Amino acid sequence: MNETRHIRILLIEDSPTSAVLTQVCLEEGLGQPFTLETVDSLAAGLEKIDDGERDLVLLDLTLPDCYGLETFSRLRRKAPGIPIVVLTGLVDQDTAVKAVSLGAEEFVLKEESSATTLSRAVRFALERHQRQHIERELHAAHEVQQTLYPSSAPDLPGLEIAGAVWPAEAACGDYFDYVSLQGNTLGIAVGDVTGHGMRAALTMVETRAYLRVLSRAAAQNGAPPDPGAILGDVNDLLCGGSGTLLVTLFFVCLNPVTRMLLYAGAGQEAYLLRADGQVEDLESTGLPLGLDATMAIPSAEPVQLQSGDLLLLPTDGIFEARQRDGELFGAARMLETVQGCRDQPAQEIVSAVHRAAREFTSNGVQDDDMTVVVIKVK
Repeated sequence: MNETRHIRILLIEDSPTSAVLTQVCLEEGLGQPFTLETVDSLAAGLEKIDDGERDLVLLDLTLPDCYGLETFSRLRRKAPGIPIVVLTGLVDQDTAVKAVSLGAEEFVLKEESSATTLSRAVRFALERHQRQHIERELHAAHEVQQTLYPSSAPDLPGLEIAGAVWPAEAACGDYFDYVSLQGNTLGIAVGDVTGHGMRAALTMVETRAYLRVLSRAAAQNGAPPDPGAILGDVNDLLCGGSGTLLVTLFFVCLNPVTRMLLYAGAGQEAYLLRADGQVEDLESTGLPLGLDATMAIPSAEPVQLQSGDLLLLPTDGIFEARQRDGELFGAARMLETVQGCRDQPAQEIVSAVHRAAREFTSNGVQDDDMTVVVIKVK
């Protein structure tokens, strides 16, 4: 809780003596500015709640116009978003416990109330309420972000495509996307924002939007797809923002008819597993996005895909999964996993890679966002 914040408290209490003691306890124990307004009935308290100027309510369950759980329930219905601390006598302790189970943040026994106990209850209530609010916001952000990932893979002749993201937290800095380009060409992007959490997630959303708009603009112009040029334009826009995090991004332009692959990598690489078992590193062609607005990101030389080839696009959360002693899962284990199940459907390969990386860690804890996209040439 912010120690300098001015807390606005409403006390609903019909005993003048208890009201004075509450004021004294808070003055002695809270240790930060507060305003305490007292009313002596539930009806008066419900009227005060309407103005929206309260951070917390201290509620006596025994009032002239209401008694017991009904007191709490009526206040909670009126003010569902305000933390409530129940004040009760020893005879009402069971009722107070029930009130907590129904949503009260805490309860304080009047007979045991002191500067320490009451102030601790107020602090706990405010901190818990704030934490719950943040958790709800993160859950909402997670739900929104999930809608930005492809709900299904493109159905293209001769190709089988699958991808998935596993966030380390509610909000995620990894992403993958499929974008229609000029002609029959498909754009496939896999990105990783520095760090993870809400700030990384917002940068991910920004990057995804830029990439989609610029890719479609290029397609409408009728020009052949140039992944490096598109990434360069995305970089220019990201660098124009304030405090944007660095983004590694691998962007593939794939024609399913000619099976010709063009790509560019901004601080990120991919792997081409040939049908004969050979592995080709598709190395990064530039630095991460958001570093330098003047930076050019060239496209690599075209790559001709053959039947039986497999393209693997992971983020570093996969191969940098580590054990307690610091040993990394590594690219070699990742590729070995893919080679061992490359005859399975693309989605099964994606799941197998993630499972192997998680099982490699000592306790199965995922420290970073993980993303895998697999493209199989039939």
